[in-house]
Amino acid sequence: MIRALGLATVFTAAAAAECGDDVMSPAQAAVSVGSTVPEACAAPAAEVPVDGACATQTYVEPEAAVWTSDNTWTAPSVAATWTSDNTWTAPSVAAVWTSDNTWTAPSVAAVWTSDNTWDGAANTCSDTTHTTEAECTAAGSCNDAGSSSPADAAACAQLFATAASCSPPSCVLSEGTDCSTDSDGNDTGCTYTAPVPAEAVDAIEGSCSDGTYNAAQQASCSDGSLTTEADCIAVGTCNDFGATSPADEATCIGLFADEANSIAAEWTTTNTWTAAVVESCTECAETVDSTNDPPASGASTVAATGLALVAVVAQVL
Repeated sequence: MIRALGLATVFTAAAAAECGDDVMSPAQAAVSVGSTVPEACAAPAAEVPVDGACATQTYVEPEAAVWTSDNTWTAPSVAATWTSDNTWTAPSVAAVWTSDNTWTAPSVAAVWTSDNTWDGAANTCSDTTHTTEAECTAAGSCNDAGSSSPADAAACAQLFATAASCSPPSCVLSEGTDCSTDSDGNDTGCTYTAPVPAEAVDAIEGSCSDGTYNAAQQASCSDGSLTTEADCIAVGTCNDFGATSPADEATCIGLFADEANSIAAEWTTTNTWTAAVVESCTECAETVDSTNDPPASGASTVAATGLALVAVVAQVL
């Protein structure tokens, strides 16, 4: 019994006296699908139609051009009315003329030709420089695709408002699906970009095989809007006499805190900068015996354990 207790005590002391070699397993951040190269589905450029057709895309017919007149023609609403300057009163009894002579009619009747022509319609144009409908409506513009500025409506009617074109395919990304081919394996004309990485990776916490793991921390400023140490500590106040609010510490230390100029002004930083912490392991604390001797190496520990074991066994025997 005494021998068993002695052996247990010796082995317990040996195990507590030494730490093993510490191996750190670094932490790994999570990686999402497509974080390096996002998944995408891009449509090809529109083809140029040739002889009224597209090579692989849908042909879109051109639209006829439309002529828009610059002016507005207003037709007359009321016809002109002739008013005679004189009044004719018919005789109650017609007079009878008795010619002294006898007239023999010619073989071809004579024709009366008026010297004047009366225009009984009042014609107006929104552009008063034009007095006829033809002139009024001749001026205009054409919405032809090439903006060739034809001279009149007749020339405009021979043109097109839109040019013939080719319509590319509609390319819509469906997550995880290659859009460059359809369900039957036919080429769609779309360009598919696979995500990189293709699969998400979960975050892995760091650890140490023997000691205490210390996670990495990014450097930071108490003012989260500032990202560099220089910007962080540059913000502050100065206790100079007169409160001139100097812009920085260099200017502040050139001033004085009292009216007598006997006490130098001091700069007080407003923010606090926390330095970055590198991922690391804190080694385990090795047990030291009562004599305060340094911990023994692995080999010396084994030797000491063997000697102690011999001594105990010898005492019992």
